[in-house]
Amino acid sequence: MICPHCQKPVKDDQIYCPYCGKRVRDVEENKRDVTHKDASWKKRRLVLLRRASVILTVFLGICIIAFGMTSISKNEIPENKKVPGTAKEKAAQSAVSETAENESGESAPRPTVKEKKIEETSEIAESRPASESVTEGTRAAETEKNVSAATKEDHSTESAEAAEIAYEELLRNPEKYKGTELEYTGRVSGVGYFSDGRLSFYMNLNGYTEHIHFEMKDSAGLSARVLEEDELTVRGTFEEVETSWGFGGDYVKINVEELVNHTAVAYSETDITYERLLRYPEKYTGKKLEYTGRASGVGYFSDGRLSFYMNLNGYTEHIHFEMKNSSGLSARVLEEDELAVRGTFAGVETSFGFGGDYVLINVDELVNRTAVAYSETDITYERLLRYPEEYKGTELEYTGRVSGVGYRSDGSLSFYMNLNGYTEHIHFEMKDSSGLSQRVLEEDELTVRGTFAGVGSSFGFGGNYVEIDVTNVKWG
Repeated sequence: MICPHCQKPVKDDQIYCPYCGKRVRDVEENKRDVTHKDASWKKRRLVLLRRASVILTVFLGICIIAFGMTSISKNEIPENKKVPGTAKEKAAQSAVSETAENESGESAPRPTVKEKKIEETSEIAESRPASESVTEGTRAAETEKNVSAATKEDHSTESAEAAEIAYEELLRNPEKYKGTELEYTGRVSGVGYFSDGRLSFYMNLNGYTEHIHFEMKDSAGLSARVLEEDELTVRGTFEEVETSWGFGGDYVKINVEELVNHTAVAYSETDITYERLLRYPEKYTGKKLEYTGRASGVGYFSDGRLSFYMNLNGYTEHIHFEMKNSSGLSARVLEEDELAVRGTFAGVETSFGFGGDYVLINVDELVNRTAVAYSETDITYERLLRYPEEYKGTELEYTGRVSGVGYRSDGSLSFYMNLNGYTEHIHFEMKDSSGLSQRVLEEDELTVRGTFAGVGSSFGFGGNYVEIDVTNVKWG
């Protein structure tokens, strides 16, 4: 073998070259490996070239066949050159002509449905044999009947096209479609009746992606009031696109002309339900009604009025009660009290803050089923709320953590305690805080002694609370 370093002959069994002294066996083995890899790559390349040639041959064959078929078809008579005979052949020729016009880019006027019907009627009349005894008057009547049907079909097609204007298209091109008559079907949200008779409501279609605002200038002609969740079909005129960040951006505004309520149903005279009062308030104004439920949002006013709410059937029936003079009650009404109330239906009020429409009742009688009798020694927080006049001036003592501390410029101190998981809300007033050893801070643990001054009402603080005039404060 030849030494790869000095290119001189050496014996096959030698490991080192006798001339240059370098190792020859490993280098030779590496060279054989390289030679083997080159041969393998050449073999793979040859296989790939063979496959490519086969694919190219097949492709050229397909092209030749297609070219031959095209040449043969050119020698045939085109369909549009044939003389039409029957109505079917004429229809086929019309279709071919339309295709040719579309390919050439020329726009020929297309016959309307009305024109097609007239042409078909004339063909049928001409194809009748002479033996048939059909008078000219009968033939004219049939023609006119078909023309009328064609006209109706033509109008219905145009109406369908008008109704297919997409919501997004209205948002993008409001000026183009202003005044267009549209129709929507869906569930109502955000209903509002105004003093001038206007009705305003919203529909959110396709998962709230299409937000539509409907305005009806005069709702007096409706047979029933529109309520939340009613299923309506509304027809009206597209006015404009409005923008409101509160409602999530742009929305379509429709002036309502026709309204069909699919949810409103007929009631029997004895079935005066909550929904019926909402739908027909004028009819039942002054009607005596009775409700039983838990009170919420209780408020006493300086003129002696009592106001509270009841939410029945999982807040679906929202009732507002007003009592002009609450002085005759044996106990004050508190939050969560179970009441039986009898009163007169005064009408329906609208408040978006309270979730839409609600029934208003003027209270005539009230029975509090939660108020209980107490022993003289059991002066609880609840008892003070129920009988404030009876215990006014009584000395009381409370221990708890402070919240809502406030010092005034005149030296008075005001702070709150919420006991038993915020169910007992106490307001403390100290006219002169200069005698305290230190300032009262949030989260201080205090024992406070003072005189019961009465009950206050505040919707911001969750309803009623006890007021104490402080006489002594201890820390710890």
